Amino acid sequence: MERQLSLPQGAQIVRQRLMRIGNGPNIEIFEVQAPDPAQPLGLADRGWNHISVYCDDISSALARIVAAGGAALSEVHGNSRYEDSAGNGSVYVRRPWGGLIELQSIPNGNYYPQGSQAKAWLPAPQTESSES
Repeated sequence: MERQLSLPQGAQIVRQRLMRIGNGPNIEIFEVQAPDPAQPLGLADRGWNHISVYCDDISSALARIVAAGGAALSEVHGNSRYEDSAGNGSVYVRRPWGGLIELQSIPNGNYYPQGSQAKAWLPAPQTESSES
């Protein structure tokens, strides 16, 4: 986690909340406990620190960002539980001007344990009639 998420050694995510905004974007909020929370370090930074974008072709998107001056923190790696379906992937990239971009791909969707009370919102697949 330290390398993949740019967390300082010994830091841990202790809480995570997701908020849906209408039919648009979601906001994901993390509470990170770090040995020195005053030191700005990627995902452990206080305040807004990254944006996550969904990619149909994560390898191509990563190559384009790196060619533009970004730096991948790690290789594309598997997602965590409920997002670790076949073909998934995620990677954080440091932007040339600072901060992080998360590239995310979950082509086979999320899954949830039986009895789960909350589920991530995903837009409905578009059909030909809804695209015109």
